[in-house]
Amino acid sequence: MIKAINAALALLIIGSASGTGASLDVPKFDARPGCQAGADPGLGLERDVQACMASELAARNTLVQRWAQFTASDKAECTSLTLQGGPPSYIELLTCVEMAQEARSLHLD
Repeated sequence: MIKAINAALALLIIGSASGTGASLDVPKFDARPGCQAGADPGLGLERDVQACMASELAARNTLVQRWAQFTASDKAECTSLTLQGGPPSYIELLTCVEMAQEARSLHLD
């Protein structure tokens, strides 16, 4: 399944990089499994999941607003990394593209 997602993503990246003018949108995925996995059952599972989902939604909204500011290569790399391993997270994706952007802006002497 992940290989199929990565293959589809690669095709989208190639299409957008080929000068077609198409741009990748913020990927859509279900962050709930990650929120459920990280919830502390001792503190009330549903409350933790709801708070996590609210944070995920806020991160997705930030991504939607700022997506055009990130390079195509950073978006592709970070999306691919976010889809590997465990459940995907908009917070993870946002952190990744922001760190890549910040690293590029550093001037090392």
